[in-house]
Amino acid sequence: MVFLVTAALHLAIQLGVWLPNVWKRRDIQRDMTVYYQAAQRAERHRPLYKPLRSNAPDVNRGAYIYPPQFAVVVSPVARLPYLTYAHLCYVLELAAFWSFAYALVQLAGARRNAANVLLWGGLLGITPGTYDAMTLGQVDPLLWALFGFALCTRHRGVLLGISAQIKPFALLVVAIAAWRERGRVLWPAAIVIALGTLLGLAVYGPMSFVRWAQWGLPVPTQGSFEANNISLTYLGLRLARALGWWSYSGGELPAAARLYLAASGCLGAAGAVFLTRRQSPAMQYAVTLVAGVLCAPLCWITYLPLALVPFAICVRERRSQAGTETAPIVTEKSLSAVSSILS
Repeated sequence: MVFLVTAALHLAIQLGVWLPNVWKRRDIQRDMTVYYQAAQRAERHRPLYKPLRSNAPDVNRGAYIYPPQFAVVVSPVARLPYLTYAHLCYVLELAAFWSFAYALVQLAGARRNAANVLLWGGLLGITPGTYDAMTLGQVDPLLWALFGFALCTRHRGVLLGISAQIKPFALLVVAIAAWRERGRVLWPAAIVIALGTLLGLAVYGPMSFVRWAQWGLPVPTQGSFEANNISLTYLGLRLARALGWWSYSGGELPAAARLYLAASGCLGAAGAVFLTRRQSPAMQYAVTLVAGVLCAPLCWITYLPLALVPFAICVRERRSQAGTETAPIVTEKSLSAVSSILS
């Protein structure tokens, strides 16, 4: 009961404190600005990508790095004044937040009622990175919701195909799901990706994809030494610098460092696939995505809420093994313990 009251209080703070504070902002120092500027360029048929200033980490921040079709899809917002667009973004952030909470309820095998949505929304609210993403107007909350619903509905291939055209790391799950479920996932995902690609080609032509490969995709592979990059593989580079084993002072990463990042990322994802080979498909997809993201060179803290997906599936599977009823899904004690750990 106490945790439910706390979760309801979280909703009150979200709507009564967080939303009014972000609603009155007038600055453009938010990630949503990147999408708005891309929408304007798409609306006016101007180039989406700019040559990289350098191949060094943290140099190309603020560049548009998403596929061409994403800019085409968001291009209608270019006709809105920026503040109207920002307000729309925050409404969509809230919708994505509570959609993801609802998906977590389903993944956990809970009764789909307001109390359980509030509980999981409260847990999501205290997860590091959640409000960073929402305050900056990032697209990440949409990805959380898409991934959550991909694992708890029959439209897995379609939703994963959409996700992959926003941030390509979703292709990792598409590949594993295609291997485990064959055409049930592969064909819907392939059709959605093909349609999106055709949209980008129709509006921008093939050179836009060449420029994306040249000037967009390399940016995440460079990683970042900023504190909110929680990449496990980048932690190795940080330790090497701190201990004096590596005298990096800026500029492009040496070939050995790039090879280490690529090999570590592949091993992390492959290890997750292997270790979960006997788990349910949903659990394997969730763990593999989280491991792949954490082992990528660039893993912003705003990706951390994705870890709630395997946690929710674990709750359902443990209760199922114990032969208990599905509601309530989690005790107040267990959620309070999780919240204390995350805090």
